[in-house]
Amino acid sequence: MTTQASLAELRARTGRLVAADLVALGATYRQIDHWTRTGRIHAHQAGRGSGHIRTYDVAEGIAVVRVIHLLKTGLHVEFAWWCARLGAGEHRLGPGVVLTITDPDGTR
Repeated sequence: MTTQASLAELRARTGRLVAADLVALGATYRQIDHWTRTGRIHAHQAGRGSGHIRTYDVAEGIAVVRVIHLLKTGLHVEFAWWCARLGAGEHRLGPGVVLTITDPDGTR
């Protein structure tokens, strides 16, 4: 399953994602756990502690895809998350500096 196909499937999905879905998009279980614990991605849990499955909204999956691609370009993780949460489009970061974010499948 390619990232582009996965992203299109994520957008079409109405349910929630589990960690295995995020791994299929290119993240590792360790990254997902760390990002969840530090508040980078928000999970819905059935309960506290181990033994409970975390589920994620589709929007969180899209943010993970963006972050994975930004990290592969060499951006620092903090800046990658900041950019991913901006969403697709053109963003002025300062005089003469414009950040353009598009999704890997060319949408948005």
